[in-house]
Amino acid sequence: MDRPESVKKAVLLLYASIVIAVISSFIMTAQILPEVSPDIFLIAFLILCIGFGLTWFLTYMMGQGKGWARTVFCILFIIGLPFSFKELPQAMILSKLYILILIGQIAMQGTALFFLYQKSSSRWFQGIG
Repeated sequence: MDRPESVKKAVLLLYASIVIAVISSFIMTAQILPEVSPDIFLIAFLILCIGFGLTWFLTYMMGQGKGWARTVFCILFIIGLPFSFKELPQAMILSKLYILILIGQIAMQGTALFFLYQKSSSRWFQGIG
């Protein structure tokens, strides 16, 4: 069975979200780099790389029809959502652009999850047809 349009849209949204996250990380790094020690910067960089890598891997696996990846992404999204909202007040101080990026990422990922759990997507992930 061919991949449903809903899954294609979800995967595209998630890849776009990763690209936006990488760009926003560069923007934030430029703003806070003078205030952060090199050791803390390296740790933060490694954590970001792991996060981007995991998101890319899960997105790729969802595109291949792996239902477990859809479930893991959903769980991680739900766990991370309160932390994203907690970051908003700090983001307001740093940059209005960063706020828009953060809200955009949340919206893109939430929309992708909506697409991933539509009936046609669920059938495809379950292999029913």
